[in-house]
Amino acid sequence: MAISFHDEYNKYTYTGRHADSGWMELIRKKAHPQGKTAADIGSGGGIYSVALAELGVLSVVDIDFSEAMLQGAAEHCAAYGQIRLAQGTADRTGLPDDSVELVLAMGSAQKLRKL
Repeated sequence: MAISFHDEYNKYTYTGRHADSGWMELIRKKAHPQGKTAADIGSGGGIYSVALAELGVLSVVDIDFSEAMLQGAAEHCAAYGQIRLAQGTADRTGLPDDSVELVLAMGSAQKLRKL
């Protein structure tokens, strides 16, 4: 059954979970996020944006196409000053070229283009 990501009723659907500790360890070892800038595309409730913040990124832009998802993410990410929310899609992030060092697209089925 498909979920309507734009429905206000669903805005908290992806805010109650946390990134798996094994995933966090893998990202820490392979991507070395500490001190980097990042984008989390298709971020939903900001689960992985929070994980990146906890791994020490300088800043992360949490990008989702749904205003409702971003509303839930705003609450979920409120304690993390290095997370900024933006509405966009994988092919229209609104970010300038070369503005981030690390890109996550955990919840995005769209193809990414060079940021």
